[in-house]
Amino acid sequence: MKMTKNNSQIDLNILGRFSKQANKILDSKYEQLGKFGTTLKFADGRGKIIDQFPDDEIIESFLMNVRMFIMAEKNSNFNFERICNFFIEKNFQVEKVGKWLNAYKSILDIETISLKTHNKVLTTKMVFNTIFNEDNFHQEKDQKGMKHITSHPIIKSFSRLKFLDVVCKYRIVICAFNIQVVEKYLDQYDK
Repeated sequence: MKMTKNNSQIDLNILGRFSKQANKILDSKYEQLGKFGTTLKFADGRGKIIDQFPDDEIIESFLMNVRMFIMAEKNSNFNFERICNFFIEKNFQVEKVGKWLNAYKSILDIETISLKTHNKVLTTKMVFNTIFNEDNFHQEKDQKGMKHITSHPIIKSFSRLKFLDVVCKYRIVICAFNIQVVEKYLDQYDK
């Protein structure tokens, strides 16, 4: 069974692979991604930063599994917007699809923490893309963005908070969309 639009094809096999990959990031080992925080303690005129972040191995493993969703180009089988448009065209769970699509699109636009260093505003989008790309996948390239993020221990800690907040939001949106929409659609064909 194939559906086409603008020479792009989405079939049950693609949806099955999408679902399988989404289930990987649902794995309970990634629950610790949501357990993070930074505390600033001041005593005797001195400050101390206490970070609580998930293990780097868990973060790296998660990023490898979620990468295909986040980095998917418009024509990719894992492009979230493309998959959503498929369901909208099929008139399947349109309200839920719209809700998850809007949530997905707005993740990088939400400013939970305002950061500025050396007259450079560190937006959520900039912090996420910089840590995701420069610190995890393209370490050999110029680290201009990481220089801003690591310019001060407080900036580094709060940038990490922003990054993990985005990671958790992507996990929630992709997994919930998969359970509420993709798997429900696939269930129709398993019977």
